[in-house]
Amino acid sequence: MLICSSGAVDFPSPFYSDYITANLANEAIPGVKIARCYSFISFGMPQLFVAGRFLVESPIVLHGDGAQIRSYMHMRDLCNWLYAILHFGKRGVPYAVGSEHRVSIRKLAEMIAKKRKVLFTQIDRPVTAAPSIYIPDTSRTREELGLRLTLKLESALHESLINPFE
Repeated sequence: MLICSSGAVDFPSPFYSDYITANLANEAIPGVKIARCYSFISFGMPQLFVAGRFLVESPIVLHGDGAQIRSYMHMRDLCNWLYAILHFGKRGVPYAVGSEHRVSIRKLAEMIAKKRKVLFTQIDRPVTAAPSIYIPDTSRTREELGLRLTLKLESALHESLINPFE
């Protein structure tokens, strides 16, 4: 069994949440594998996520300064990584799943607007003292399971704009 949890868990530290998840899961289901999932991008993403909105909005409107730092993994890589964790990961060990390629929300909006050839506009630009950073450390996942991203951000955006049902 594979438990997928968010990288943004409301505990004192991500390691504490991993510890709790692993122990609770192993008590209920011995041998459980754990994936801590971060941010993803693909065609058909829910629009409640900012990247999902940027893929369909026209024009793309960014509210705020867009300084927040994120990273995005394409769903194809997500599926491959989850499969590898399920079949080859160690029991009770949390594996981070996501890209380590940093991009600001503003830069992401600009990149998608350029690829889609739509207008990008930014409103309500409050200054952020220090931007929030939400980037996984995938070193364990890469080292133990030999996983790598097959799609860098530019390629992931290109693939995300293709409707696979057409």
